[in-house]
Amino acid sequence: MKKILEAIALVIFAGLLSLATFNVVLANQVMADGVTDSYLAGLRSKNGGRLAEEEKMLYTTAQKVPFTFVGFTNDISLNYVLQALNELGTKGTFFVNERELQRYPDNIAKIAANGHELGIAVYPKAGENFNAVCRDILRVRNSLRSSYGQDTTLVRQFSGPVQDVTREAVAALGMRLIGTTVNVVQSRHKDYQSAAQILPEIFGKSVFSVGRGWIINIRTDFYTNPKLAADVLLYLKREKIDNIAYNEFNDISGVNPANDSAYKVTSISNVLADTSRSYTFPVPKKRILPQLKRYPLLTNNSREELFKELSKRYLGQWTINGDDRTLGFSEEDMQKLDQTGVIKTDRPVVFFTFDDWGTDVSINHLMYVLRKHKVKGTFFILTHNILNNPNLLRALAAEGHDIGSHTNLHKPMVVEDPKTKKRVPTMSYEEFYKDLNLSYTKLEDVVGDMVINGRPALHKYFRPPTLAISRMGVEAVLENGFEFIINGFTSTEDYDAKKMQDLVEKIRDGLYYRDKVRKGAIFVMHMSDQAKYTATALDIVLTANERKAYDDPTRFEVGQLSDYLTEDYSQESAVKEQTKRARKIRWW
Repeated sequence: MKKILEAIALVIFAGLLSLATFNVVLANQVMADGVTDSYLAGLRSKNGGRLAEEEKMLYTTAQKVPFTFVGFTNDISLNYVLQALNELGTKGTFFVNERELQRYPDNIAKIAANGHELGIAVYPKAGENFNAVCRDILRVRNSLRSSYGQDTTLVRQFSGPVQDVTREAVAALGMRLIGTTVNVVQSRHKDYQSAAQILPEIFGKSVFSVGRGWIINIRTDFYTNPKLAADVLLYLKREKIDNIAYNEFNDISGVNPANDSAYKVTSISNVLADTSRSYTFPVPKKRILPQLKRYPLLTNNSREELFKELSKRYLGQWTINGDDRTLGFSEEDMQKLDQTGVIKTDRPVVFFTFDDWGTDVSINHLMYVLRKHKVKGTFFILTHNILNNPNLLRALAAEGHDIGSHTNLHKPMVVEDPKTKKRVPTMSYEEFYKDLNLSYTKLEDVVGDMVINGRPALHKYFRPPTLAISRMGVEAVLENGFEFIINGFTSTEDYDAKKMQDLVEKIRDGLYYRDKVRKGAIFVMHMSDQAKYTATALDIVLTANERKAYDDPTRFEVGQLSDYLTEDYSQESAVKEQTKRARKIRWW
């Protein structure tokens, strides 16, 4: 009986031991998958259902373009990509998934050995829940940490629209969900054989460059031509990044050490580490400067009040009087307004202003030339597409340039009807008012928190499209709280210049009167890609000016409108002076 009991006890003990062993194995499996269900439940509860925002662009003013890579199943194509990055002397961010870690460890080791950044790629399967996605992320993170010494918080969904389960998991784990500004690889290009075939279809004719902070993604193992991913990388660098640098005459990027106009290809973390140039977009409403709040400048819309305000706040342009760019004003009315486009000053100061918008090519060239010569300008921004490239506008403001509005849609206040030849408005008062308000709000979203040299970067300045004005339009401008309507002394029409020398001569014609500087002259120029000679022409003019003796009557200074157009400034006396000159001319 004793032996029978001992046998039964052994069986029970063995069963308990097996159960204990099973539980240990099960626990180890749970931990191998990352963490326990209860821990993930706690993370999810604390997160409160928040979904991570997919960062399709890094918000930075740094002259950097982050490149990311996915797909590492083909060692030949990967080798070409790594070789191309070595040729460029730069690093990228490679997003690795769990399957690649298991099946292609040599390829991942090669990426790490070349000093590149590793990130986490996930591809949630159908029906995969929050816990499963969290464990996918954590398993890859643990592998990257233990095998390659890289601890990352960067996550990308491998392909397809980012699912909410991915976004929730990334948010709960305190990581960053990285997206793409430009995904170079598209399914229709699989069998293409050259980068010159692919890139025009990706960018079209109007996108001359990529932008600072844009995330460019390339899949290395997609094309049937194993060398094509590397060729696309090099083509992008050559055709869409190198052209952003300023290279004119003896001032060549990479040759002149002082030429800092080039953009750099780099990794995600390299951009994120540059915290002094990072910002939040859109600017939180609570951080928008109180000085930027606008108040209507008209109380009763009477004719007397309108002309009183306009005479103080309108800096005109003589060529629009009497042509198809005025409506609701008589010739006598226009004589009551400034038509000189000149700031009141006794100093030999001129002002360079730039209209519209452009790509990183045209605007970065302008920024470099102005920075090179230590001068500031005023940029009147056409805001229709500004939110597609906010980093460039932020960079303009960061360098100390004044920012003003040039409307959202660039519809002039008045045009000539081609059939009737009559002057007609392009929008109703309400439409124009909303357009003005939207343009200013967009500018606030990008630079509304910026203080440069003790004052806001954004100013309540308005430049009318085509310089045209109508009574209805200026009422909408003043009701919107814009403090100055600024045309200028001369428009260089640089967007239509056929030769460099023609534009240089046009600038010089505006600078001088009787061999002296035309004091206070405001130049209307453009920052668009169509104004292809503007930056270089300015470089030539400013370089020649700096070589002149300080007592040379043709040596000019470049001023900044915000130094002059303060709350107590009035253009009214300029109107009186122009009337006095007109009487002298008639008398003689």
